[in-house]
Amino acid sequence: MRNILLLFMLLGLGLSSCEKKEESPEFPSKNQQITVNGKNYDVQYLINGLSKITGMSPDKFYFDETERLFKNTMFSDYYRPETYAPIIDRLNSK
Repeated sequence: MRNILLLFMLLGLGLSSCEKKEESPEFPSKNQQITVNGKNYDVQYLINGLSKITGMSPDKFYFDETERLFKNTMFSDYYRPETYAPIIDRLNSK
């Protein structure tokens, strides 16, 4: 009985010490440009503007090219460029 308990303890220790590779999502380059309402914007410009609006760090945002949305890495919310680009322009023009 003692040997079986020792075997399970060693097995548990061996399995728990295995290093797991954490996969992080690959974000597209922030140096890209998108067209919103006929005007070209740098993705980084819009990310910095979203950062000002939300108060979150710019590195928490990324642009999803397939859905054409800005997404937050911490939450499941998203931001449409068509909605926020004019607001960001007004903020930066002050």
